[in-house]
Amino acid sequence: MISRALIAAGYGLLLAAAPISLALAWDSLKWVEHTLEVRLEIDRCLKNLLDAETGTRGYVITGDDEFLEPYRQAVGDAVPCLSRLAVLTADNPYQQGLLAVGQRLCHAKLEIMAGVIKARRTRGFEAAQRIVASKRGKAAMDGFRYAMARMFSEESRLLAERQQRLAIGLTAGCLVTASALAGLLWLKFKDLRVQKLATEAVASTEKILQEAHANPPLQTVKQSLEQVADRMRRISQG
Repeated sequence: MISRALIAAGYGLLLAAAPISLALAWDSLKWVEHTLEVRLEIDRCLKNLLDAETGTRGYVITGDDEFLEPYRQAVGDAVPCLSRLAVLTADNPYQQGLLAVGQRLCHAKLEIMAGVIKARRTRGFEAAQRIVASKRGKAAMDGFRYAMARMFSEESRLLAERQQRLAIGLTAGCLVTASALAGLLWLKFKDLRVQKLATEAVASTEKILQEAHANPPLQTVKQSLEQVADRMRRISQG
């Protein structure tokens, strides 16, 4: 017959493996957050150029400098935004290639808009209209939109993969943790403090599983992981 001590040792090994599983889930969580940050920056870069284009159009039509305010704000962040995106995607050669195309087109569009504004201010509406009618600015903007759309699509693909890995990691980590702690509780620890911590950790793992299936905000999952890690640490310290 298997001794009580041997059963306890087996559950102890499961408990020792639990932090590894949760650490892998934590790593997946960070990559999901990273992907969401990249997508947000892509949207911001596109919005900058769209706002600049809107401001330019308003100024060309009216000649009123007030319409250039969104242009100035957008131009001020256009290049820094692309630089942030370059840092965020430094680990992805495919995204870096698309970004390089986007950067060239962004600079081209900015130069064309600056030329349109200058022409409108110094030579009037018709001079600015001729530059717009050449469609060079439209071609640059269309190309930039396409490059950003391709980048966003790639990040969406990565997000789906990383969310799946996160769900698997959370499920595995929680099941291992819950199994080990439930087994140790079944052995009826005499130490009531350890019993209490183990019960709390089981409850936390169940909460993580529920949150993972409900696809909650990442911050909520992160807090739950931190709670389990804290209780696991306290249990290991006796």
